[in-house]
Amino acid sequence: MTRFLDVLGKIPRPVLSAFGAFIGWLAWSLRLRRRVTMDNLRLAFPEKTEAERRVIARANYRHLGQMIPDFLRVPTLSPEELDRLFVYQGWECYERAAALGKGVIACTAHFGNFDLLASANTRRGVPITQVAREMGRNFANDLVREARRRSGVVELVVKPGQTVRASIRALEQGRVLAWVIDQNQPARPIFPTFFGVPAATASTPAFLARKTGAAVIFTVSVPLGDGRHQVLIEGPLPVPHSGDHEADDLAFMQLLNDKLEVWVRRHPERWYWLHRRWKTRPPASTPTSTPTSTPTATATAPSTATPVAPGGSRSIPAAIEREIRLRDGDRCQYPLDVGGICGSTWQVELDHIVPRALGGPTTAANLRCACRIHNRYAAELTLGAAVMAAPPRRRQR
Repeated sequence: MTRFLDVLGKIPRPVLSAFGAFIGWLAWSLRLRRRVTMDNLRLAFPEKTEAERRVIARANYRHLGQMIPDFLRVPTLSPEELDRLFVYQGWECYERAAALGKGVIACTAHFGNFDLLASANTRRGVPITQVAREMGRNFANDLVREARRRSGVVELVVKPGQTVRASIRALEQGRVLAWVIDQNQPARPIFPTFFGVPAATASTPAFLARKTGAAVIFTVSVPLGDGRHQVLIEGPLPVPHSGDHEADDLAFMQLLNDKLEVWVRRHPERWYWLHRRWKTRPPASTPTSTPTSTPTATATAPSTATPVAPGGSRSIPAAIEREIRLRDGDRCQYPLDVGGICGSTWQVELDHIVPRALGGPTTAANLRCACRIHNRYAAELTLGAAVMAAPPRRRQR
């Protein structure tokens, strides 16, 4: 592995970049996780056309292909080359956080070249620790591990249930704990919103900061387009201490999600859309948060309709209701009377649809339909009268 990394370091960057772009094109052409990518983009950008979302998706695959050789080259670069490669904005924020002497939690995301960010900061003298699960043994994973090791990143491989203990040890040693905030968290999640949709998130950064007194910063790496990267750092960020830990954690993680969303909206092709970020859905009784700042896109109006679960026993969660409004998998458009947007056209994936008249003429707007979204969410929603004039066809399998 070491010899292979040394060889990569001698290959001109334009050649590696072209090769990475080819890998991204190949992954797109082979449809690797393309449906997940497009579903995520439809959920995040309902205001964009399908063609616009495909442009973002293709650019995203190209970016992901190109970032791999960039990251693998870092261990072979000299300090002078690293200084030319990275432009820092907010370095003093990290210095203030580190000066507090209780460790630093560096919250980042799968945005830009996220692996490059950790390796480059370690080469700059930042003692970074990453907590990771055991990866399978294959050439690609071994190559990534070796590149991190040569860059000086300390990787703590933990088993389930050991993450918090290992993180506290790293912070007590005065290290910088790199924490990725945008992974779906199926176990004991909280639900701040991301692009207006509740996203299962680990509250660990807020918990660790409260327990250890560690400072929290937010950082991302933004490619500048000329081979260089701008490293942006914000903080230290104040962690709420109201006495209500659940509310404090939710508010703090919402703040971090909002900061990330700002950058993803500016550079949507730079985020990791291949990940099922919204896979875990909140139970109906789970509290969710709202953005701390106004999003750049127009917000969806609050719901005025009252969808009910099949059988009519209880309302479906607001998060699922929102997904019903925004999902697009069928290439057919349905005028919906959901969320006070009657007359607007939203694209919705309906795996099957069964009309149920609620009384009165079925040509009126009082039609309710049982539908299944992505074979996961069963619910009922009200369709506008226009659907009766042009009934939706079933998607061809």
